[in-house]
Amino acid sequence: RMFYGSAGSDGREVREFWSDEYALMCEIRHFPKPYLSLLHGIVMGGGMGVSVNGAYRLAASDTICAMPETGIGFFPDVGASWFLPHAPGETGVYLGLTGARAKLEDALYVGFVTHVLPRSRWNGLIAALAAGEPAGDLLRTARTKAEFPPLLQNREAIDAAFSADTVEDILLRLDAMGTAWARDTAKTLRSRSPSSLKVALKAMRAGRTLGFDDAMRMEFRVSCRLSHEPDFREGVRAAIVDKDRHPVWHPAALAGVNADRVEALFASLGKDELPRIDGWG
Repeated sequence: RMFYGSAGSDGREVREFWSDEYALMCEIRHFPKPYLSLLHGIVMGGGMGVSVNGAYRLAASDTICAMPETGIGFFPDVGASWFLPHAPGETGVYLGLTGARAKLEDALYVGFVTHVLPRSRWNGLIAALAAGEPAGDLLRTARTKAEFPPLLQNREAIDAAFSADTVEDILLRLDAMGTAWARDTAKTLRSRSPSSLKVALKAMRAGRTLGFDDAMRMEFRVSCRLSHEPDFREGVRAAIVDKDRHPVWHPAALAGVNADRVEALFASLGKDELPRIDGWG
């Protein structure tokens, strides 16, 4: 809502928000002590950032993870440009573009979660940590291997489709498959912001070869600019302000997305680049 109301401003408030948030992601990533998150229920967007970027992510059975930003005219950020492309095969790219929800076994399979620990054991874990017991020792009895993750059922198709170089080619491959899963996935992609899909794919492809801090600098550049684009304002309106869930994207189709404009989102901000934070970079 703050972003929605910042239209016409000089953008300082928005830049300060992103700067604080992405600096926090780097602090979490490089924190010298064991950083442990307890996940249950819905964990999306910023909740993913403050958990997945840490050392240990303990999840209860009701955990659902997702990065749904392409549905609000934005792109998967808070470190997702780095951790999504490092998931097995193209599963992270699939989750990032579609915004699909990963329940517990899928979240463990792709690396969003490191350990499964029933909530009934959480109080005991917290008490033991407070007493000074090493985190690694306490987690030895927690489950770390996924059991029949649903993503495996379509893993071959995910890799075949989402390894394409462009969103257009991803859709062509999905359309050619002709399966119910492929049709549903293509339908989901076509409902997302075309501009966001292009930006998200470019960010995730870049994040595969960048270090974490450089990925956060890239995200900062894109976020500072993308948060002033029409689709982000429209996505926030449809999801949060009016809540009609019917955003009208501009452009409405992938063919209308200007490649040079997408490229410009990733360009250096010069003196406004993400500040260096003591302890990282």
